[in-house]
Amino acid sequence: MNETVPVAVTVRQVIALPKPGRLRGLAGVELDIDGIIIGLHGLRIVRAGTGLGVEAPCWQHRGRAVAAVSMPAALQDVVADEVLAVYRSGFGTGSARSPEGK
Repeated sequence: MNETVPVAVTVRQVIALPKPGRLRGLAGVELDIDGIIIGLHGLRIVRAGTGLGVEAPCWQHRGRAVAAVSMPAALQDVVADEVLAVYRSGFGTGSARSPEGK
């Protein structure tokens, strides 16, 4: 089956981390995949080269970070774009905030 379905990405929370280092913030998103809602928490906003990137949540296995979720590259790109847009708009400044202002 090679069918495509609509996917909506909603950024629910961005937490900016003020300390210098590679990790710049954390985010939570909601994926609506053809009416099925999936919450994805613990996305890492990181310094990547000369810009920013978004990494999937990880867990530790024998001292190595292992991605806790796999997504197709196209979906990863959309999620990253949405998270970084919210982060750059200032929603992530200071304490935890959501785009809805809650």
